[in-house]
Amino acid sequence: MKRILFLCFLALTPCTVTIAQTTSPSASQADLKVLFSSGVNQYDAGILRNNQTLANTGFTNAMNVISTSISQLQQQMNAASSQVNKAAIQAKITAQTQLKNDLLALQGNIMTNAIQIQNKFASFKTAM
Repeated sequence: MKRILFLCFLALTPCTVTIAQTTSPSASQADLKVLFSSGVNQYDAGILRNNQTLANTGFTNAMNVISTSISQLQQQMNAASSQVNKAAIQAKITAQTQLKNDLLALQGNIMTNAIQIQNKFASFKTAM
């Protein structure tokens, strides 16, 4: 039985690699969402395990993704041709920057401020 499962896994591996290689240019935003979720999950695991180091690492990873997202939005705004698009992107930048600043204010004690941080992370995820 184990051999059959192993052979099935090996048969599906090339398909997975092929799918990963044929992603579209919009995959960078999806990648950011995955990276952000990964950082948030790591932070949550640190909180659940009462592990300050793991929580700090997850928080830092999530904050790095937030900074990258804001930077990408700035580039999109600079490249936008219409004022309507620029205004929409600017509103998104403003919302994400506010959430980033709120999270930085809570960073001083990430274990005690866990609920507020998790709420801000959830808000940021919807703002992506």
